[in-house]
Amino acid sequence: MGQMKKWQLALFVLAVLALAGGLWYTMGRGKVTTAGNIQLVDVVTGDRFVGDTSGRKVVFLPAKNPDTGKDTLVPYQEVDGAIFIRPRWRDMIKPEMWEGLDANQIAVNPQTFEVRVSDAKPRQLPQS
Repeated sequence: MGQMKKWQLALFVLAVLALAGGLWYTMGRGKVTTAGNIQLVDVVTGDRFVGDTSGRKVVFLPAKNPDTGKDTLVPYQEVDGAIFIRPRWRDMIKPEMWEGLDANQIAVNPQTFEVRVSDAKPRQLPQS
């Protein structure tokens, strides 16, 4: 094997420093913060709910409406004063959610995904 040459020693030291720098950069960063709640709307009634996601709590989507027992709660966003189902969750809007109701009885427009929200204030979703 023999004696290590100066350029080999320098290369080894640089590799160790690069490894240490990479570890510090990857693991030495601050904690990732997540939202403490999620805003949900019922696609049938237009009632709004707030789901608690603080800590390690999870809200499975579509979430169950505590009043009806049906999985009709999905995330929404407000755009220019109007409420819309978030684009990522639009695929889970299915006609089975409002089975037996007329189109004018449901809160969501299935073509535009705009929601007519009820006048009720948003309520806290109970933990399951």
